[in-house]
Amino acid sequence: HIKKKLKYLLQNNTFDIIQIEGLYLLQFISLIRKNSTALIAYRAHNIEHEIWSKLSKNELNILFKVYLKNLSKRIKKYEKAIINQYDLLIPISEADTHFFKDFGNKKPFHISPVGFESKKHIKEDENKHKHIYFIGSLDWIPNREAILWFIENCWLLLKRLQPEIKLFIAGRNAPEYFIKKIKYTDIIYKGEVEDVNDFIKDKRIMIVPLLSGSGMRVKIIEAFLNKKAVVSTKLGAVGTKSTDNQHILIAETKEEFIDKIVLLLQNKNLYQKIINDAYKLVSEKFNIFDIAKSLAEFYTQEFKKLK
Repeated sequence: HIKKKLKYLLQNNTFDIIQIEGLYLLQFISLIRKNSTALIAYRAHNIEHEIWSKLSKNELNILFKVYLKNLSKRIKKYEKAIINQYDLLIPISEADTHFFKDFGNKKPFHISPVGFESKKHIKEDENKHKHIYFIGSLDWIPNREAILWFIENCWLLLKRLQPEIKLFIAGRNAPEYFIKKIKYTDIIYKGEVEDVNDFIKDKRIMIVPLLSGSGMRVKIIEAFLNKKAVVSTKLGAVGTKSTDNQHILIAETKEEFIDKIVLLLQNKNLYQKIINDAYKLVSEKFNIFDIAKSLAEFYTQEFKKLK
């Protein structure tokens, strides 16, 4: 059904460039080639096999561990097979670019992160509560793994140190077992939220205890843009162009997560500096108009060369 629609669209329209979003749509490359003379640009959202490989390393269930490991190998084989089948490569982070180089990419590439419009008016007095939050799709295994690790390893001690603290979790499609596992005092699960800005406006700190995954953390950039402090693993912060202790606080262990959350709640000057520097970073490096202009210029340049 999708193939028929795509074929009809290609045969009845003329395109200069067709941008494929994500690995799983690359299956349509041959169909596009047969029915269009357009250049094909592949916008890579993640390095998919790395996500499943890291998940397999952290998995305790032996059978599921083997399954994830085999899945990672199959996806890696597919990712290798599609290298250079496109005409142009659009990774969303510098880190992901290295993977494509290692796998033999010979095509022109241009790093194009997700862009945002700067917000002019943010009420900073809304940060008075000791509320922290996590937001992300909960049908995505790395997100469930991250929040369960944080709750099981950090929450009780953090609650003893900061009795007023509350953790708010938002995300769609959470399995029943997950909802049961996060039932702790002052952990509030909101499910899918209609308005992200409304959800985070009275929260102070976003936590990103990500243990697997790749690409760019859009939610971190959104937090920066809304002047929220972020405590994240190094992996969680990949692609955000942020510097530890300047725009973000990096934590790798349960002790570091607890210490850095407490530090941000207690040290108002540090909190203020972090959120202001992070907001400035997004305004300068992730401006949607600059990113779109840069990508359009790359496409124009390569179209002239290749056509």
